[in-house]
Amino acid sequence: MPTLSIVIVNYNVRHFLTNCLDSIEKSKKMGFQVETIVVDNASIDGSISAIHASFPEVILIENKTNVGFGKANNQGFSVASGQYILALNPDTILQEDTLSRCWQFMESNRDCGVLGVKMVDGSGTYLPESKRGRPGLWNAFCKFSGLTALFPKSKWMSGYYLGHLDEDQLQEVDVLCGAFMFFRSEALLPCKGFDEDFFMYGEDIDLSVRIKKAGWKVVYLPDTRIIHFKGESSKKASFNYIKHFYQSMSIYVGKHYTGWYGGAFRLLIRLAIWLTAGISFIKHNVLGNFLLILDFALTFAIQSALKKSWAVFYFDDPDYYDNLASQLHTLGTSFTWIFFLWFFGHYDLNWKPRRQWTGLFFGTVGILIVYSLLPSEWRSSRFLIIAGALITVFATLLTRKLSVWVLKNWLQKGRRQNYLIVALSENAKKIRETLQHNEPEANVIGFLYPQNTLPTESKDYLNTIQNIGQVVDLYKADNIVFSTDDMPMQRILDLMVQPDKEVRYLITGSEDTAVVSSNSSTRQGKFYHAASSFRLSQGLYIRLKRAVDVGTAFFVLLLFPMIAMMGPKKRNIFNAAWRVLKGKATWVGYLPPVAEAVNNEILPPLKPSIWTLEHLKNNLDYLPMVTDEYALNQYYAKNYSPVMDLSILYHKIFVS
Repeated sequence: MPTLSIVIVNYNVRHFLTNCLDSIEKSKKMGFQVETIVVDNASIDGSISAIHASFPEVILIENKTNVGFGKANNQGFSVASGQYILALNPDTILQEDTLSRCWQFMESNRDCGVLGVKMVDGSGTYLPESKRGRPGLWNAFCKFSGLTALFPKSKWMSGYYLGHLDEDQLQEVDVLCGAFMFFRSEALLPCKGFDEDFFMYGEDIDLSVRIKKAGWKVVYLPDTRIIHFKGESSKKASFNYIKHFYQSMSIYVGKHYTGWYGGAFRLLIRLAIWLTAGISFIKHNVLGNFLLILDFALTFAIQSALKKSWAVFYFDDPDYYDNLASQLHTLGTSFTWIFFLWFFGHYDLNWKPRRQWTGLFFGTVGILIVYSLLPSEWRSSRFLIIAGALITVFATLLTRKLSVWVLKNWLQKGRRQNYLIVALSENAKKIRETLQHNEPEANVIGFLYPQNTLPTESKDYLNTIQNIGQVVDLYKADNIVFSTDDMPMQRILDLMVQPDKEVRYLITGSEDTAVVSSNSSTRQGKFYHAASSFRLSQGLYIRLKRAVDVGTAFFVLLLFPMIAMMGPKKRNIFNAAWRVLKGKATWVGYLPPVAEAVNNEILPPLKPSIWTLEHLKNNLDYLPMVTDEYALNQYYAKNYSPVMDLSILYHKIFVS
């Protein structure tokens, strides 16, 4: 019987998961048996194949749907046989002594029901949610209003995070973070695990409170640390986040607070979440698309000025185009150009001039086609369209170049990034290749030897890890990559938490072709993988596939009465079209097993599909020799074109 059972709930974070499992393997040298249980919530990113390939000893539970964090954890708890049970997030990396220190503390403190540890994010910054107070009305108000951030050490203002308590001091607390909860089985099991009414948020608060009410201590242990790459499971600007967070907090308040207090608490949560989500939405969707919005406004202004000038020159009437139809025409023309610029990748990070020209060409063709179909009273002049297109070429090129200059020289965000790799020579070279494959502009300064003394043959290294500070300052490094295969995690964390180093940290482990990073609580982490370039990983082809999905879905809905008469099997296509239109599915997806690794290449994830590539598998006249499902999936991702999807759709709708 194992002493410790580790339960990890995974959902589409393969690369974080493999590094997490790798850190567990390196933490097992403590003299007691450990079993690891992974509950996968229907991931489509190759997580399953990665576990089978690299961690065959892991007990794997494969859910067909995403059942939520709490229910999935409970599934793992139900098969766990350890004296202790650790609920662990996949986007974490353990220090080598983490498991042994937690076990030793629990063995010496029999009244402790659940234990948490000190957590830092991907930048080495301490995460205050490592220890928390019970979220009452006042604590919640302070957090949502920003008072907690303004007075992080105040006993009264920072009660939510217990900011007045020393982060390096052992102490009993009210609430622990669900990313790392080390339970005593006899404390966890009578509480029946997490409350499954919570889908994604709040279940750790609820369980901490219930364990404490049952008479057990909830303890924060700062003697060991873990990295928690936050923000991997949700996008906090989305309405999905709003829904789940509010529902979860409402459930918590309903369980633990009643009367006017509970009502006021729920009202505060509702106001705070919507306000936070609104600010986040503006930040990510308005400010994040500032260049696109600027181009639209500029294009509209150019078209309006052109019309005014043409009206004076040709008609000798400055108010000739001063009517609603003309304004709508100007608005529609500007929108069309900007839409096609966006669609063909003018606003993507890897910008190329041909994307701008292609977008404006197709936009102009589309405008001229619509122009020819309009009644004469709605038309302006073909000259204005052609002249507007030519001026828009130079205007959008100017704004693009200007934005890049501002980022590089003013905000210092768009300049070439400098990378420093801390690893042994062979691993360092692999990491360099991975970085340069994913970010061609990445400037790898060089390698640091991961020990204090250079080997005799040291031509590959700039210096040793002992002098990392001087190297960072000398070469102005922006990013440091650590290999956990070549350095202890404890040493890496010691370096990460040093002050006065404004750098981003990246981690690579047993899966040496993947490098992961995240140093924000509100943004998704990144991974860099040495895979081939897939079309379905590129913005243009992702948009093309979505355009095919939407266009054919509209077509199916319009022609559904005729399609339904073709037989009873065709009638389900109506619901399928609605799912596709709403973005819940795509018409065509991979053959099962979905999104698996082929020759170390990770296929881009796709939404659940209505149909698979089976038709192409049986009709390979225009395809090269494809021997199996994996190879066909790989070919589809690498060489995607709308023709592939349309051929399958035609066959499924009108032939089969």
